[in-house]
Amino acid sequence: MEENQKLDKVFSALSDSTRRSILVQLKKAPKTLMELADQYDMSFQGVSKHLKVLENAELLNKEKNGRQYICRHKAEMLTEAITWISHQHDFWSQNFDSLDQFLNKNDQSGK
Repeated sequence: MEENQKLDKVFSALSDSTRRSILVQLKKAPKTLMELADQYDMSFQGVSKHLKVLENAELLNKEKNGRQYICRHKAEMLTEAITWISHQHDFWSQNFDSLDQFLNKNDQSGK
């Protein structure tokens, strides 16, 4: 059950384009809170809320470095989400392939 809750947080975090954009930036290089906030046409508090969602979903780390916080991309939970999606894709692809074969077989036998 805990794993499902973690994935729920990941998918919820990824549902917002600003948060996805932040992750793309952090994947390239770590950034301070101010560097991230300067990239968006919203208040510092607005960006901070997005960062908190990403942090709660375990998609980024915030580390204090002197008076600044450095944000870094954290890929483990994203990898788990990709694994889950991949399993779902495989399952449904196999089932649709089986259904297609069944329908083709019945279509040919009905002619």
